[in-house]
Amino acid sequence: MKVLLTGPDFFDYTESVAWAIREHGHQVECLPYLGYEQTCGYIAKKKLKWGFTAEKENHNAAWNERLRNLICRGDIDRMVVMNGSWIEYRVIEDARKRGIHLTLWLIDSIRRMPENEEKLKLYHSVYSFEPADIPYLQEKCNVFAKYLSGGFDPRIYKEQPTEKDIDICFIGASTNKRNTILQKVAEYAKIERLKFLVYGCYWDERYFWKRKRFQRRYAPLGEFVQNHNISAYEVAKIYRRSRICINIHIEEHNGPNSRIFEIIGTKSFQLVDDKLTLENVIRRGEEVETYQNAEELVEKIDYYLKHPEKIAANVEKGYARVTKEHDIRKKAAVLLQEMGDEA
Repeated sequence: MKVLLTGPDFFDYTESVAWAIREHGHQVECLPYLGYEQTCGYIAKKKLKWGFTAEKENHNAAWNERLRNLICRGDIDRMVVMNGSWIEYRVIEDARKRGIHLTLWLIDSIRRMPENEEKLKLYHSVYSFEPADIPYLQEKCNVFAKYLSGGFDPRIYKEQPTEKDIDICFIGASTNKRNTILQKVAEYAKIERLKFLVYGCYWDERYFWKRKRFQRRYAPLGEFVQNHNISAYEVAKIYRRSRICINIHIEEHNGPNSRIFEIIGTKSFQLVDDKLTLENVIRRGEEVETYQNAEELVEKIDYYLKHPEKIAANVEKGYARVTKEHDIRKKAAVLLQEMGDEA
């Protein structure tokens, strides 16, 4: 079977799903999507805010034409779309008319992608990592979706003997919620003289005032920020080097993010903000440790740094669970079964 896969060009996640499908014996053509905002400069982003969208529309139109050319080639049996808000209605409609089985896997909440709603009925099957989206999709869009959490790529996020030379780490995009929490951790780390690393784009390096503005607002967090993104392989290395990995969901998500599985996949210890929906995938307090707010996070960081012997059992139980249930190949198997093919 020939599968066409497209998804966001973010931490190699689309490539990981492509690998997982290949592991089930299928051919995969992979076309990751790199958003206009990821490629354009400061002036172009300002123009977008001012309502000048022509350049973005041209960027997306060119990408959609590439996707349509693959579809029209005539050798695609199935198409798996991850998020897909950037795909034009006509392109999905064309794929359906050509008899291509269409599966959508939402790895972000549909509420953050309202432009996707009108296209949902074109898909033969829809999955979402966000439990709250399941009733929402049925009630508002009359679409029956199924729950499918994210997973981890065992080629990348794997156990390797590594010196724990970082006390605390966080890897992820800048949001107000995250920055407010990390600011409290930074205050603690500075007092205790700990090695605390934060990776992600938190300000635009081309404009010195953006760094100063961030540092004024979130002091002393800016002292610990490595202001750039890193590859998935580098992410895994940082997790393996860290005594404690912090995981903070973005505000709009209630579903467990893939970072939960990726951190545990490296056999590293994490503190993740508590979500009621965690029970769908992993046991809090046994297989993963949680916190309710910034103050509790700092308290638990302090406790576990002083009691490293308490970490091992939690990590072992979590590792046993995620390797059994949340390997990305398990997620691909679900998608392939939905297509009606042997996984």
